Amino acid sequence: MNIALATAFAALTLAGSAFADTRVVATLDAAQPARAALIAAHASWNCAGTTCVTQTAPDETFSVDGCKDVAKQFGHIVSYAGDLKSLDAKALERCNKSAAAPSPVGTASR
Repeated sequence: MNIALATAFAALTLAGSAFADTRVVATLDAAQPARAALIAAHASWNCAGTTCVTQTAPDETFSVDGCKDVAKQFGHIVSYAGDLKSLDAKALERCNKSAAAPSPVGTASR
């Protein structure tokens, strides 16, 4: 019995990252023109307006690198927060260096 309990405890300890999933919300500087869903930063995101949310994000999603991956898809991020913490101003600055450039407006020429 003790061996079974020890084995179960070891398995749960090693699988700890699987239980570390959390919700992350990215607030964008500019609203999206339509609802969007994408995979970024190892998570599935749903975006509407200026808000992108992932309900089950692994730990690496909540990082500057995770933020950069979302910024590459949607542009400048105003805030990036998980259930228990948020990125500070310096981290957001590093994140936004990867932000997608605004789409250029095409002009017609003759």
